[in-house]
Amino acid sequence: MIKKAIFLVFFASYLMPFTLFAQTIDPNVFYKLKAAHSGKFISVAGNGYREYSPVVQWDSPIACEDGQAYKFTKVGEFYKIEVRNKNGMFLTSLNIFDGAKIVMARFTGSDNQLWKPTKVGDYYKIECKSTGKVLDVSNMGMNNGEMLQLWQYSQQANQHWQLSPAQEEDPVWENLGANINTVRTETAPCFSVDGKLMYYTIGIATQIGVTSGDIYQSELQADGKWSLGKLVPELSNFLHNAVFGIFPGGNKLLLFGDYTGGNALYSIASKTANGWGAPEPVVVRTPLITQRIWGGSVGSDGKTILMELITNQIRFDADIYVSFQKPSGEWTDALNLGPIINKVGFFDGSPYLAPDMKTLYFSSSRDGGRATHFYMAKRLDDTWQNWSEPIRMGEGMYKEAGVQYYNVPGDGEYAYFVSGTKTYGESDILRVKLKKEEKPEPFMVVNGKTLDKKTNKPISATITFEDITTKEVMGTTVSDPRTGAYQIALPKGKNYGIYAIAKQYYSINDNIDLTNLETYKVLNKDCFLVPLAVGETIKLNNVFFERKMSVVKSESYSELDRLVDIMKANPTMEIELQGHTENLGDPVKNQVLSEQRVAATKKYLVEKGITEKRIKGKGFGGTKPVGQGTTAEAQKLNRRVEFMILKN
Repeated sequence: MIKKAIFLVFFASYLMPFTLFAQTIDPNVFYKLKAAHSGKFISVAGNGYREYSPVVQWDSPIACEDGQAYKFTKVGEFYKIEVRNKNGMFLTSLNIFDGAKIVMARFTGSDNQLWKPTKVGDYYKIECKSTGKVLDVSNMGMNNGEMLQLWQYSQQANQHWQLSPAQEEDPVWENLGANINTVRTETAPCFSVDGKLMYYTIGIATQIGVTSGDIYQSELQADGKWSLGKLVPELSNFLHNAVFGIFPGGNKLLLFGDYTGGNALYSIASKTANGWGAPEPVVVRTPLITQRIWGGSVGSDGKTILMELITNQIRFDADIYVSFQKPSGEWTDALNLGPIINKVGFFDGSPYLAPDMKTLYFSSSRDGGRATHFYMAKRLDDTWQNWSEPIRMGEGMYKEAGVQYYNVPGDGEYAYFVSGTKTYGESDILRVKLKKEEKPEPFMVVNGKTLDKKTNKPISATITFEDITTKEVMGTTVSDPRTGAYQIALPKGKNYGIYAIAKQYYSINDNIDLTNLETYKVLNKDCFLVPLAVGETIKLNNVFFERKMSVVKSESYSELDRLVDIMKANPTMEIELQGHTENLGDPVKNQVLSEQRVAATKKYLVEKGITEKRIKGKGFGGTKPVGQGTTAEAQKLNRRVEFMILKN
């Protein structure tokens, strides 16, 4: 009898309501809600990939998922219960009847979205304003995935919830906002190397993935926000369209699929004077019988494509491959990046090769579970199969909905990606700040225009950047036919020569020394082209000599070879080489040195096949300085070889 009385007292205290809700729950804190009967937590199915995702009970991972974190905000005498990082999504009852399903939906102010938490011992019952019914786990189910319902209060343990603060987010994910993200599916963000232009896809998600989508573009504004996305109609058709890579210069795009109706995995579109031209298929042979992709990337050299190839459509496994463009313009057979990057039986895809041409970011399911996470690895040699062990990115990336399409443009402050977390709809484009160790190696972005030296008007030209020391062409691009604009990314560690080629023009070449580059930089440099007209004088910027000698250095060969090519293409052309030295020191010695350097330059051209009678020469010593003063920089400008067109 005594035992029964004690039990009744305990049971009564368990059910005794408390009214100190405001004092016991902080309105600024997100909470986990654990079921008294099962020890599992209120969770949005699939971590809330879309609006009206059902609410269930589920085990809590070590780091609390966003779909298991809730904030209570007062609305009159009741509360709305917000799901963390879902952009205005709240717990909602679909109707007022017993057994009504609970889902995640946008807040409309409906009584089905307003709740009254009441303390019951160490737990809460959570009552819906519309009917007075409470949150309930279906049939007192104990398993993961049991549905939450609205049900008449019966004092059972499956209607009681214990609250505990959820872990803070680290790092903070930022949604790019309503100018970019909609209630539909945003995927495949692709950025210019300086991070100021973005192409992305707005599509329709189904059970088998995003089945159709159109390409949009947006510009980063001065306030750090993205402009309202605009449709790119000439690149969007009834199929699924996406930009996977921007070639150097920004005037060619790597696109998803075959616009000609064939079975090519990718296409390339080039800018014309009237906008984007018709995309042309990229032919790359692969070792797979079934070909399917959902990702890709273009190297900053414009000659490298990283490919995501589906290896098992049933399990949706994928591997990352690489293909290189040959001098003929064709692409090599796809090469697997090897077992360090590609784990057998897992998804390894969504590759992004940073502008340093070494740092690879990709998504992988190698840790198991339902989600893909981001990894970073460094290329160790030119085999493209020797990589550092992939490092999984920061803890804030581990979301149950998975993450894809990782990009790190510009200075590397932010990484951009796609996730079903913190979304307006199906999936959105988000960004997160990077730690120093997660950033790629430094590189320089060069912006400029190709211009007529005499008129300063834009002309379309092919821009080439090469390693001056090895004479290896590192990449090429074509400037915009309308504006002459171009943009390239140059990795650190080399001394680059840069020049432009256009018919009936000679490029004033320049060099950019990045052997000691330590941080990301942006350089504005226009490329001037001189018309091949009689009387024009053109400086050979990349012709170098041993100090105080007339020996032509090997770094000069590329520039001199281009002059040879110009003269062979214009067989009636005659020139006068003009040598100049510093305007310091002995004038007689300077005069002799300038004449000797002209003779050495002429000798090289003749040995390359230009007849001697087409080349005259004259030394001026230091009598025609272009640098002012006695500084080293001024004297460097004075040491030069030029040529004047005598006949064309």
